[in-house]
Amino acid sequence: MVFHPPSGPVVRHTYAQVRDEAFAIARALVARCVTKETRVGVLATNRPEWVTAMFGVSLAGGTCVLLSSFARGAELEYLLRVADVSLLIFERSVLNRDFAAEIGEFCPELATTQGDVYARRLPFLRRAVCIGDMDGLGGAIEGWQEFVDGDSKAPAAVVDAIAAEVAPSDRALVFFSSGSTAKPKGVVHTTGGYITQATASMQWVFDLHEDDTYWCSADIGWVTGHSYIVYGPLSAGATTLL
Repeated sequence: MVFHPPSGPVVRHTYAQVRDEAFAIARALVARCVTKETRVGVLATNRPEWVTAMFGVSLAGGTCVLLSSFARGAELEYLLRVADVSLLIFERSVLNRDFAAEIGEFCPELATTQGDVYARRLPFLRRAVCIGDMDGLGGAIEGWQEFVDGDSKAPAAVVDAIAAEVAPSDRALVFFSSGSTAKPKGVVHTTGGYITQATASMQWVFDLHEDDTYWCSADIGWVTGHSYIVYGPLSAGATTLL
């Protein structure tokens, strides 16, 4: 996996590094009461943390809710509410947007509550994790590095046992339609069915192999992005560009 950030050096992850970070994220999620089919939202641009977070949620047995970084205001609130997101992982800022400030407009309790949040407008949301600058943030929002590398971790053996109990029929992902003609509609993918479809199309349509480098110009928060930036290329053993 190769990521070219807006500034700074190119980031490269091997498959082993992706797996190790995803496992660390799973341990952190389980320690924060994420369990079978718990909804974990991810709101970020195409970056390594997106990929490892999604796999970490799967290892913890949860359901990853893919949130488009184009969603704003009332639409974003609607997606978080109807998806029953209980833990949100979000990128602090993208271009001129401050996601922490935008989320704070409809859920100010996140920044002011120590411990679990109980908010009327987002009744299932309990806490959040911020990727990036934590300046001015606190309450129920913790920083990404503290979340991944901190001491609040479930035992590795427990996460291994949880991952072994995830069945092909279990819910893996929820993503939303664009909402261009009506309110966005959630679509559910199961663990086995989704990887089977993504793998088959990469092999039969794109003829992708382990020595190939692949790029898809889509947002991971959309069906094309998470299918053909993450699941498909990685299931083929290829190098994917974010």
